[in-house]
Amino acid sequence: MKKKIRQYYEFENCFIVRLDESDGNPNQDKVLIAHCYADKDYSVKWVFPFDNVVGITPIIPELKKEVDFITPEHYRKYIEKYKGKELLEVYAGSFRYVIDANTGEIYDKMESR
Repeated sequence: MKKKIRQYYEFENCFIVRLDESDGNPNQDKVLIAHCYADKDYSVKWVFPFDNVVGITPIIPELKKEVDFITPEHYRKYIEKYKGKELLEVYAGSFRYVIDANTGEIYDKMESR
C-alpha cells in the first residue's frame, strides 16, 4: 500500500481498506479500495469514486430491527432489497453512502450532517 491503512474489513469475496488521506493532497490516489481474494489473486475489485472518506462500517441487514425504521413497511422493503447482501456504510465528505461491499455498487446516497 502507498499509504497507511486506517480501517479494513473482510467480506466473503474481498477485503476493503481505507487508506490514510491526512496529507491533504487533492491529487492523491483513491482511499477506499476493495481487493478480491475469492480467486486468491488479490487484484483490485473496485475503487470508491469519491475522496474525503472519514469512516466505513459494515452493515448486516439481517441484524436490523423493525424499530430502527419509520414504519414496518420501510423495514420490510429494506429487508427485501438487501437480505443476503454484504453492505458497507461509507461516510465521505458531507454524504453517507450504502454500497455493496463485493461489487462497489452504490445503493443509496444521502446527505449526512
